[in-house]
Amino acid sequence: MANYENGLDTKEKILHAAQCLFYEKGYDATTFKDISGYAKVNQGLIVYHYKTKARLANAIFREFIKASMGSIEEYFAGADMLTQYFIGDYLYFRLLYENEPFRNFMDTCCDNGLLKRKEDTIKDDVYLKYYWALADCITEDAGPDGIMLEGLLTVYDGLKDNYTCYICHNFHRFSMREAAETYIFIYCRLFGISEEHYGKKMMEAQILANQVEIEFQNFEYRLHKRK
Repeated sequence: MANYENGLDTKEKILHAAQCLFYEKGYDATTFKDISGYAKVNQGLIVYHYKTKARLANAIFREFIKASMGSIEEYFAGADMLTQYFIGDYLYFRLLYENEPFRNFMDTCCDNGLLKRKEDTIKDDVYLKYYWALADCITEDAGPDGIMLEGLLTVYDGLKDNYTCYICHNFHRFSMREAAETYIFIYCRLFGISEEHYGKKMMEAQILANQVEIEFQNFEYRLHKRK
């Protein structure tokens, strides 16, 4: 089991403990008692800060999204936002295929709707910058805007969860590349991105994504140059 990190406030201790335990034991096998013991905090504080184990899973996923988005933006700073987005999805599916603890976590979460809460919207601070930068790329192809774009992004969130669940259940039937390319193609069709635009960006994204390795342990995400 990973060594516990000191110097964190209570909420961070709880989140860090849940990240380690969900990764090492799995979501279903981890209890509040386990998290309490690992974080060395009272179980009541877990309930106070996160209410339920599902909300802890949601928080872990959101931290993963922020970390992966930040790493991709930093590592591929020379690429435009749409290319970065395609790189992110390509690497996301690579992680699903290559990292069993992550695949099991995502399977459980998507299968049980753990990553959605009523108060989550596309204006959430985790996604706001990313979504609207993507909207600028989308409108280059005369795609949707305003409430139509918001509606499509909401549909897209559900699509991503359902598709992730499907791939987790059937990853042995498809190659990682097939899974990623199909998903990105569906995304482009949904938002009206032209096939020409899609083809060019997808090719660029694949070349760049294949230059890096993902370091992923306890939901901590880093990119390194592939040897």
